[in-house]
Amino acid sequence: MLDKTMQGLRKITLNVSAVAVILMAIMEIVEIISRSFFNHSFLIVDEFAGYLMACMTFTGLANSYGAGTFVRVEAIYGLIKGKTKRVLNVVYSVILLIFSCVFTYYSILLNYNSFAKRLVSTGFYRTPIAYPQLTMSFGLICFCLYVLLDIVRQIRDFRKEDVAV
Repeated sequence: MLDKTMQGLRKITLNVSAVAVILMAIMEIVEIISRSFFNHSFLIVDEFAGYLMACMTFTGLANSYGAGTFVRVEAIYGLIKGKTKRVLNVVYSVILLIFSCVFTYYSILLNYNSFAKRLVSTGFYRTPIAYPQLTMSFGLICFCLYVLLDIVRQIRDFRKEDVAV
């Protein structure tokens, strides 16, 4: 059940991230065609592409971590083997979870303040900033949940190996 939950969470965030990339590409293509052939600009593509880039980045965190491509110092990490490496994985994940939870808390606080103060962008469309920030908060919440589930999985697997030996 734990593995299925992790796969589902990873799949959801990956799909949201992929949709953001596709929308960004479509918007850019339409803008290029519009400027080239009709001498017209929508004036909002750069702003919305930035929002979609943030969406892609934050919703892609869980998938990146799950794929094992998250930030690590591989030159040192590759030298460590066996039980020590498994213990370091758990320690690394706990530290990452603590940092991510603090970051998520402040992201949600930022999102809340943007809603409360009704902040809008300075761009042509005057987008309420809280809406694009929701994708940031969503991505970070999903990431924290994924890392927490991964810690539980690592500890479970660690115990299984101890029992099997």
